[in-house]
Amino acid sequence: MYKRTKSSLPVLVILVAAFVLSGTQSARVASAKPATGFDLLSALPASDFIVYVDTQRVLTDVVPAVMVGQSEMLAKVESHIEKFRKQVGFDPRSVDGIAVGLNFDSQNARGATFAVIARGRFDANAAIDSGLSAAIKESRGELTKRTEVYEGRTVHLLVHARQAGAERSATTDSESSPTDQTMAFAALDSNTVAFGNLKSVRATIDAGLGRGRVDTELVQLATRSANSVACFSGKLPPDMTRLLRFIDKEGENSIASLKQVYGSFNVTGSDAEGLVNIRMEAEQDARRVSMALNGLKLMAKIGAPHMQGEAKSIEALINSVEVYPVGNEVQITARVALADFSPFVPHR
Repeated sequence: MYKRTKSSLPVLVILVAAFVLSGTQSARVASAKPATGFDLLSALPASDFIVYVDTQRVLTDVVPAVMVGQSEMLAKVESHIEKFRKQVGFDPRSVDGIAVGLNFDSQNARGATFAVIARGRFDANAAIDSGLSAAIKESRGELTKRTEVYEGRTVHLLVHARQAGAERSATTDSESSPTDQTMAFAALDSNTVAFGNLKSVRATIDAGLGRGRVDTELVQLATRSANSVACFSGKLPPDMTRLLRFIDKEGENSIASLKQVYGSFNVTGSDAEGLVNIRMEAEQDARRVSMALNGLKLMAKIGAPHMQGEAKSIEALINSVEVYPVGNEVQITARVALADFSPFVPHR
């Protein structure tokens, strides 16, 4: 039983995340404070990498442009959303913005943690309760919910259900006990939900109390491009650079000098604009990395097949990429028609 539970758990985690992020249709309320990238990212706990997505702009600007000329496919998307809303009682369109904080552990991949903060036009407590109930129902009794109080806030946990009667054992008790990796949810305010690993949800609550907040510099770097559809910033932990191996010593030294990366994704009319900045320790490192990336671009351009569909879209994206050094940073820009992403959309 537990073998089957563990194999299906990732799917259930995705489902419960979607349920909670969606908000409740019956308890929809106006956002007390509209979601902004700076506000939500600033509420994250200390993180190696942060991302913000303006979900409303994804729905209004990106999806219709990607599916231009595909009215049937767009209608299917709307149908699936409506079906989801009716079956589960949630409307994904009620989410205004999402911020994600990631922490990496190069020594133990399973030790990586994530924190997600979502704000929108929904009742946070009702969304958590209904979302967890839906996930438990989907698990057919293999999961259950528990609560704990941390710093005065109720944290909702998704754990393995205990076997009943004679089947109850020390192993079962151990599996049903929450750990740092247990999926957890908490209402930060009336229309803001935090979820992720139990460890990171506790850290998010701590951040709200002024303890262990995300680095302000990362937030400022991520939000340099105002009103972007999505933005991000991050730093590579020093002990992770050893995992990157290059043929020459100069290449290794350049990667070791990488300090931060940040950028954004935006939409202007029917075009998508991407910007990535890689901050190095010295200008010579930026020039060296720029040359290497331009070399890779040339190789990709030569090797790109001149075909239709996905290959043609990839070729258009490669051709639009520009890489050049600016001081101690490598700047990568790209502009491509959103319609070029259409071949990558599943047509089922």
